[in-house]
Amino acid sequence: MGESRGSIAFFTSYRPPVPLDIFCCPVPPSSRQSELHLTDGLSYNYNCRPIPPAALKTIIKRLRLAPETIIDDDVDSGQITGLVFVSEREHNLETLHVALRFIASGEVNVFSLADIYGTDLFSGARLEDNGCIAGGYEVNGSTIDHYLVYVSTKEPVQERRSPWNIVYKTNLRTGETERLTPLGLVTLVACYSSHFSYLWSDA
Repeated sequence: MGESRGSIAFFTSYRPPVPLDIFCCPVPPSSRQSELHLTDGLSYNYNCRPIPPAALKTIIKRLRLAPETIIDDDVDSGQITGLVFVSEREHNLETLHVALRFIASGEVNVFSLADIYGTDLFSGARLEDNGCIAGGYEVNGSTIDHYLVYVSTKEPVQERRSPWNIVYKTNLRTGETERLTPLGLVTLVACYSSHFSYLWSDA
């Protein structure tokens, strides 16, 4: 009896690792030389958003990079600016990072969320995207903490061949993280406001 053979057909979205970088420049730009390279020139980086000054102060203080008075003065004067973006620089996983630009030295320092908030919440195989800053508004005379709101696949998938994207918020001051997507649902696309009201496409 002859050997029976078959074929396997498959699709892959793999792409070779190529650099995709993030730049900034004045508006309007004065020259090509006014562009500032914000990423490493090696990894894939995208989806960046600026971090508001008040939220940026909270992140820098948590990193303990300098005394609080120096941090406040430098952020208020624009000597330190920051953005949150997605990068594949660690283990080829698409995860969120924070970049701090120091005007005086021209340096850009990049930190993963694990660097800032520890590996208990931010480790293992996962994807993160759509990072933005919310909070900072007042309720009854008290200012609400700033939060990083984002989509992540940190929770294990519940069913085979199903998405498991969930929206979370992480308190920038304490690191406390809370799920925003209702249990039993996943979030494919999300848009958020500073007051945590958001629209999402669920599956």
